[in-house]
Amino acid sequence: VRLTRGLFAAYRGEQATYEDAVYAENNGVTPDIPFKRTLEDFRKGYVGYVKAFADEAVKLTLPQP
Repeated sequence: VRLTRGLFAAYRGEQATYEDAVYAENNGVTPDIPFKRTLEDFRKGYVGYVKAFADEAVKLTLPQP
């Protein structure tokens, strides 16, 4: 059995040390566009999330006036 372990962190330039807090594992990432998850949205199959995602994607892809 071989176990490959990969840790992901943003590149830190010349700083050679990476503390546990900078790794994405077990810390997650901060979304660029916040979305509040709700129990109701979960129960409906994340319809609200999909709509919010689509709305933001349209804003990012259409030319701004």
